[in-house]
Amino acid sequence: MSDFVKEDFKRMKVPNVEFIFPYVENLVHFKHNEKKTVECDANADRANWEIYFTLEESRAKKLYALAEKHFVDRCGKKEKFGAVHGFTDNEYQDKLQMRFRASLKAKTSAGKLNKQPPVVDRDGLPVEDRNFYNGSTGDIIFTMHPADNPTTNKKGISFILNKIILHNPIYGGEADGEDLDDMSADNQDDGLSEFDEEIPF
Repeated sequence: MSDFVKEDFKRMKVPNVEFIFPYVENLVHFKHNEKKTVECDANADRANWEIYFTLEESRAKKLYALAEKHFVDRCGKKEKFGAVHGFTDNEYQDKLQMRFRASLKAKTSAGKLNKQPPVVDRDGLPVEDRNFYNGSTGDIIFTMHPADNPTTNKKGISFILNKIILHNPIYGGEADGEDLDDMSADNQDDGLSEFDEEIPF
């Protein structure tokens, strides 16, 4: 999809999420022949910083619905909504785990290098050690926008990673559960909110 206008971009802040597969220190890309995510430089195909985050089922369903509504609002009913790109829902440790993906490309469409997405603490200060592990928690700020997925040929919504606010980081020996290198391919207040800041193009 191309020829974006400002209204295509909707910035969101989602508090109290659990992070999974955080690749925000170094650039990575997915090697299809090896079926795994590996570190790379900015010139590699689809180089990006990325992170997955999980929500309990009720909030996850609402976020997914908000993304689908944004697609319909921006693309109209003639375009078929295919997916929130990078979203998965799988059984993990005997419960449903709903994951969303947010990423930031290494370069802009004009070829200019992007800066690393900020990772800050509760006080807004930069986090020195960005190599936190699965199970770390905090808030995430991202921008949703309509996008095509050339791999699946589906139209849908992608999340651009803007900022991570880290509350409870887990490092090294504290980590429990999946290894970072194992990645393959209601009326109550849910905390989801539009984040009224300037949206970068």
